[in-house]
Amino acid sequence: IEGLAAFPDDRHLLVALEKPLADATARELLWLEFDTQARAWTGRSWRYALSPGAEGVGEIVLAEADRGYALESAGPAGKGPRLVRRFRLLNDGRISTETVVDLARLADPERLGPPWPGTPPGRLYLPFTALESLALVDGGERLIVGNDNNFPYGIVRQRARRRPDDSEFYLIALPDTE
Repeated sequence: IEGLAAFPDDRHLLVALEKPLADATARELLWLEFDTQARAWTGRSWRYALSPGAEGVGEIVLAEADRGYALESAGPAGKGPRLVRRFRLLNDGRISTETVVDLARLADPERLGPPWPGTPPGRLYLPFTALESLALVDGGERLIVGNDNNFPYGIVRQRARRRPDDSEFYLIALPDTE
C-alpha cells in the first residue's frame, strides 16, 4: 500500500497499491475501498493503468468522491516519467486518467530550482525516485508535491557530496479543470 486518500464522507478510504500485483498481466494497479467504521474492505475496486514508462504511484488525493490526482514516477533516480495525473473512478471498475503536470518539464522562469544535467534554462526537473507527497491547496487550484528522501538512501541531487537529499516540496498551479 502506497497511496491513501479519504473519501469526502470521512468514512471510506481509497487505498492504492504502489506497483502491479506479481501475477498481473497488464501494467495496472489495484485500488480498493476500505470502510473505516466497519473496519473491512467494501468489495469495491478499480484498475489504474500506468503511463508508458511509469512503474508505480507514490501518492493519491481525492478532490471529490470520484475524482482526484495521482503521482506517478519510475526508473532509477533522474530517469523515467514523473507525472501528476487527474483521475476519475468509473462505475465499471476502471479509472480514466489524463496527465496534468509533467514534473520533468516544470516552468521555472526565475530559475529558483537547482540545476539538473540536460534540463534547459527556465525549466525545473524533479529527478527523485520517491515522489510520495501530494496535497491539494487553495480550493484545489494548486498542488503541493513532495520528495521523500528515504533517509539515508535518497541520494540524487547530493550524489557528488555523497549525502542524502533534502526533502523538497513544490507548490504547483494546476491547469484549468475539465
